[in-house]
Amino acid sequence: MSRFAEVMVLARRAEGVMEPLTRPDENREWHQCFTRVDDGMFDGASIPTEECYVWIIQFIRHNWRGLLSHLESLAWPEPSSVQVLVR
Repeated sequence: MSRFAEVMVLARRAEGVMEPLTRPDENREWHQCFTRVDDGMFDGASIPTEECYVWIIQFIRHNWRGLLSHLESLAWPEPSSVQVLVR
């Protein structure tokens, strides 16, 4: 079993919800920050659309306690579009 865990969050129009998680916050149970990946990175456009947003984060060992419950508690603009993938 790997000691690394990658988490991907896919959600439409969730920039405002996820932006605080891209910055350090000592009040969170985990200390890593998400990195945004948008469709502008893949089609050569410098302006991303609101339709394709993914945020990624990697943890070493099991130090992501509280992450899933925190994500679940957020006010998502389109809750039906939210997917959380853990590997």
